[in-house]
Amino acid sequence: MAGIFYGVGVGPGDPALLTEKAKRCIEAADVLAVPVNGKAATAFSIVKQAVDLKEKPVLELEFSMSGDRQAWKACAVQAAEAIGALLEEEKQVALVTLGDVTLYSTCMYVFQLLKRQGFAAELVPGISAASAGAALAGISLARDQESVAVVPLGRNPEKYRALLDAADNLVLMKAGHCMPWIVQYMKEHGILPEQAVVFADLGLPGEYVGAPEADRDYGYFTTVIVNKKYDRT
Repeated sequence: MAGIFYGVGVGPGDPALLTEKAKRCIEAADVLAVPVNGKAATAFSIVKQAVDLKEKPVLELEFSMSGDRQAWKACAVQAAEAIGALLEEEKQVALVTLGDVTLYSTCMYVFQLLKRQGFAAELVPGISAASAGAALAGISLARDQESVAVVPLGRNPEKYRALLDAADNLVLMKAGHCMPWIVQYMKEHGILPEQAVVFADLGLPGEYVGAPEADRDYGYFTTVIVNKKYDRT
């Protein structure tokens, strides 16, 4: 009987936000699979601060950071093949990913590939940067009948303009490279600076929480929450 694959969300950065279920799953796994290149490698550093890994075999996986979707998929296929070989040996394998495993997660594609091949696979949710950031700032992502748009702005935010216009509240992820655009968008729509909060590198060295600034240099892990109606009563 083949082993079981676990995709595990480890939260945004603070090891204290690693859930008890995630910790138990990592501890019980025969092999811990970790991304080792780019910003995704942060997941491994989070786990090392919360779980004793001294005797835990580690499978290092590389995922293309070039922005080429096909190259990234090829890496995911290779990762699934390496993990699948371990599952065939009846090993339990946990692949860790930043934030929540269901939200813009590298792990999800690997999970789907393994499921299609007939392997047993489960997902362990983690705390997303949006949830952690909102809690840190003491604000809501949504109230009552408010709508929320969760958007990965990346380097081409303009293509999401219609979606941003339609929603009551915005969660803008991967926003570090387009802060000038966000600030300009807010001005165009009469959105005040105090209606938005920026969270950069939550739980990591250099953590920043504050209003959006067009000329500030933000890191890769940057999320902006915009409450258009600005009712915090």
